[in-house]
Amino acid sequence: MEGLDKKSSSVRQIIIRTSDQLQAGELSLIEVTPAEKKAAKTRLDTVRKKRRERYAKKK
Repeated sequence: MEGLDKKSSSVRQIIIRTSDQLQAGELSLIEVTPAEKKAAKTRLDTVRKKRRERYAKKK
């Protein structure tokens, strides 16, 4: 993250996505409850779906 504006929306997005990946079990540095894992996975799936839809529109 060096050299990036800490207030940048892209930095915030990376932090949120990494946090969700950790909670969903895709990255394992911390332990989470099954409910936290499910909620994080749902958020990740939603973000990925929106990203795929945006990408499909650009083609």
